[in-house]
Amino acid sequence: MVALSTRFDDLEDLEERVRGWLDLNAQETGHHFDRKHFAIEARDSAGDRQVTDGDDIIGGISGSTNQGWMFVALLAVRPDRKGEGIGGTLLKAVEDLAKELGCVGIWLDSYSFEGTTYYPRHGYSAFGELTCPDGVQHLFFKKDLT
Repeated sequence: MVALSTRFDDLEDLEERVRGWLDLNAQETGHHFDRKHFAIEARDSAGDRQVTDGDDIIGGISGSTNQGWMFVALLAVRPDRKGEGIGGTLLKAVEDLAKELGCVGIWLDSYSFEGTTYYPRHGYSAFGELTCPDGVQHLFFKKDLT
């Protein structure tokens, strides 16, 4: 008999166990997970702006690498700083990091209401989509670095 329980908080310990089991399974089949987690933050360098709210973080990007690919899980720019090229700067930083780590490419996902033209402008091509119940398209993009 197996007892199941669903969690929505405090997932780190279970995720670490599952990752360990996946690593063991991969090694048994001759593969090795080379997972590395990363995060890059964009901070306001002040310049001619006055940081008044005490929060100089204006954007961020995070994800992980595995099997030679980098996955971007999160990319966001503070709403009042959109349109300044910060997102593109973060994507470029991720590309540089991916190359430094020996990745062959980057993949990420987005939605039809926000990423349809943005990622292709930065050299990403669509490779899949899912239709959500509300009709929104969940889009998948990749960029080859080889």
